[in-house]
Amino acid sequence: MRTGTRSCLRYWSLLVVTRCGTSHYAKPWLLEQQTVQRLRQRAREAGALLGSALTAELQGRLIEQLRWALDHRILIEQAKGVLMGREGISADVACRRMRSAARSSRRPVAEVAQIVVESRPWGLPRKDS
Repeated sequence: MRTGTRSCLRYWSLLVVTRCGTSHYAKPWLLEQQTVQRLRQRAREAGALLGSALTAELQGRLIEQLRWALDHRILIEQAKGVLMGREGISADVACRRMRSAARSSRRPVAEVAQIVVESRPWGLPRKDS
């Protein structure tokens, strides 16, 4: 969770702890109807606020993941192009070779693609299967 969501949760939990006390047993309260209505309204507001904060956080994460995927997809396509030009192979073969190298070296395909683009030695398998 991000700081805003944690702060909101902390505020409402402090409100409940302050109002209810910290003892391990609950004592029944006699509350006025107006107080009960205000507490219910605050609970609805807190629920709406937490829902909005959670939705915003999830959307932010999704945006970050999509941005990461797009950035790495571009890098992988560049590496495929480098392999195709350098070794005269098809795009499918270049992709299979990068995936194979990534699996055998236990690295992400994006990292292997970065090595290819930088023209560093990378030890890809030569068979085109």
